Amino acid sequence: MKRHFGSLLTMPALLAIAGCSPVRTVSRPDSAPLVVAMPPPAPQRSDRGEQIAQIARAQLGAPYRFGGADPLGFDCSGLVRYVFGREGILVPRTAAAQLQAAQPIELAELQPGDLLFYRSGAGPVDHVAIYVGAGLMVHAPRTGRVVEQRRLEDAWYVQRFISAGRIAAEL
Repeated sequence: MKRHFGSLLTMPALLAIAGCSPVRTVSRPDSAPLVVAMPPPAPQRSDRGEQIAQIARAQLGAPYRFGGADPLGFDCSGLVRYVFGREGILVPRTAAAQLQAAQPIELAELQPGDLLFYRSGAGPVDHVAIYVGAGLMVHAPRTGRVVEQRRLEDAWYVQRFISAGRIAAEL
């Protein structure tokens, strides 16, 4: 948004008018200075990742439902699709397709909002969880259970870990 301001306004007043956004004064030889309010920066990856983690944690206790992708019941990939969708990020529906859509990362690079992929059966990948920080993940485990938070170091998950990934739209 562009506005012309008289010389009576001070920098604090300009910041208040611009909604506390950073401002930049552009000198123009043919007229008064033009003050441009800079738009707020796009959310940083860590901010969006923290928001994804918070949305995932809000689903704790929701029932497992095969094919479910809403708070009435989730399967693992449905939970991921729902949580990312709440942030306006469209991800594929299945764990295998989510693995294909994710940019591979090392475990040492994990940040909240990253995905963890597992093989619990015969297929290449059939389970996905959302990393929420501090060595914890949120996932929808299986029929008869609810969305839960688990430690990445739990033996069952360590033995079945395939890959970690980051959804590019989140960067």
